[in-house]
Amino acid sequence: MNYFGQSVSNAGDVNKDGYDDVIIGASYAQFNRKSIYFFGGEIMNIADVQYE
Repeated sequence: MNYFGQSVSNAGDVNKDGYDDVIIGASYAQFNRKSIYFFGGEIMNIADVQYE
């Protein structure tokens, strides 16, 4: 388990494309190291996820 999504934050418009970007944290992603993932671009590129 890498805890992907344990922390999520609005990063503002980091890549200056006119859309807000998102940073997602993942503790223990690789060899017990923390990682962050950057998602930039239009809202159309982000999938909706529903939890039950």
